[in-house]
Amino acid sequence: MEKPDSKMTSIRRAWPEIAATLNAGHSLKRICECLNADGVAVDYKTLRAYVSILRREQNQRSMVVPDKPVSSPVVQVPQRSVPATRPQEPSNPLATAMEYLSKVRGFQNFTGEPPDPDKIF
Repeated sequence: MEKPDSKMTSIRRAWPEIAATLNAGHSLKRICECLNADGVAVDYKTLRAYVSILRREQNQRSMVVPDKPVSSPVVQVPQRSVPATRPQEPSNPLATAMEYLSKVRGFQNFTGEPPDPDKIF
């Protein structure tokens, strides 16, 4: 006696037809009804989760870069001269914070004299 297929296996086998039906504009609810009529007992919530998983898998497969590059005609691009830039110094992660903290904020007495206590609020 063979073990019956899981619901996900049944949905995965029917995925090309399900995807084509969805792309044709049919609702997932109607697809669920048809699957139940054909003997694949699946709830709407479960089918919705399976379809989400299968779509993600399909998107991941389509985004995979092929190992062997596809041959394309070689196009010669004229080289432009790029002005030499000075090499970047290693960045200090605290440099921005130190620069911010070194700036004086608030009221500043530009005369250099201590503030007059009678004129302070």
